[in-house]
Amino acid sequence: MLVEDVAEWLALSLRPDDGAQSGGPAPDHLERWLAVRETVPWQDVPDGGGDEPVVPSRDGVAEDICGTAP
Repeated sequence: MLVEDVAEWLALSLRPDDGAQSGGPAPDHLERWLAVRETVPWQDVPDGGGDEPVVPSRDGVAEDICGTAP
């Protein structure tokens, strides 16, 4: 369901190619992600132990794509 929602949102956000240039450079999402990741106090995160995958408290990618990230 989420993949379909994101795909629809992306498709609706595309502009027809009218030959006009964009108003500026495209955002560098990797640069933004790396900057945000550096703000996480990893040393304060408790080790959950075990071999199970970590379950996130929220989906940051979906929040960023949908424009709801802080």
